[in-house]
Amino acid sequence: GKASIILPGELAVGSYKAALAVCKQSAPCNICVLNCAGQALHSFMPLTRKDFDRLRGENPPRLRDLEWEDSESFDIELQDVIAALAWMRSQVESGRMVVVNCAQGKSRSGTMAVAYLMAKQKLSVVEAPARVKAHRPLVEPNPAFVRQLTSFTKALHEQPVVRRNRLDDHSSQSLPGVSESRFQSLSF
Repeated sequence: GKASIILPGELAVGSYKAALAVCKQSAPCNICVLNCAGQALHSFMPLTRKDFDRLRGENPPRLRDLEWEDSESFDIELQDVIAALAWMRSQVESGRMVVVNCAQGKSRSGTMAVAYLMAKQKLSVVEAPARVKAHRPLVEPNPAFVRQLTSFTKALHEQPVVRRNRLDDHSSQSLPGVSESRFQSLSF
């Protein structure tokens, strides 16, 4: 149930349990959540709703939902990815780490983490998953998501790069529900 740090102080990936650990922190907190399972998560895990709703209700909200289904017939909308990337970028630029979650921390959240690396580091759809898997080996976007990311490559590479204030770098902060990766000190 722990999130894996992909980019220190910036990006982590985990299951709903990792997101719940963030939800249980009291404000102020420099961690936010991108929930790639959306509100549908609460249909099969109703006890998650209260804690997730608390983050949704903060001003500004520390949780954003993507209503993605982990299905090969589900089409990810490019505009949803671009909007999520913009939200993530604004969070990171404000000094917050983003924990990207789905139910298992495998396909949907892995897909969004791959998209983030493709946009930030201008990586290919082959290189970005390898970087994510180096920190969270169980990440495996479903084949349809990989095809969609391939078709989004040009648009992702055109996204602005996150600008972080190095004086406010929170990469060393301790995060509940976030495991320290043996690769944490690497910067890509």
